[in-house]
Amino acid sequence: MTFEELRDQVLAMPQRRGRVAYRAGQRQCDLDDAALADVKEALPYAHPELVADDGRSLVWTGVAGSTHTPMATLPEVSLLPAAHSPGSHTPTV
Repeated sequence: MTFEELRDQVLAMPQRRGRVAYRAGQRQCDLDDAALADVKEALPYAHPELVADDGRSLVWTGVAGSTHTPMATLPEVSLLPAAHSPGSHTPTV
């Protein structure tokens, strides 16, 4: 099997399942440690829709050009005081 065929076989796994552990790919494709290292380097580089997750797995994001899973956007918070009169924020007794 050529490296390209091997790479395509490993690539299909996270496409089908959403995530695949490197060890599962190694076992499924009967890879030695050197071949696994090559795949771990080649796939995320050639396929930006794959994200290496915590060094143990590949995650399929399906978003070409993405280098990470998008995070939720936090609302903007103003650090400037609101336009109130000087005593408006002082509690009354």
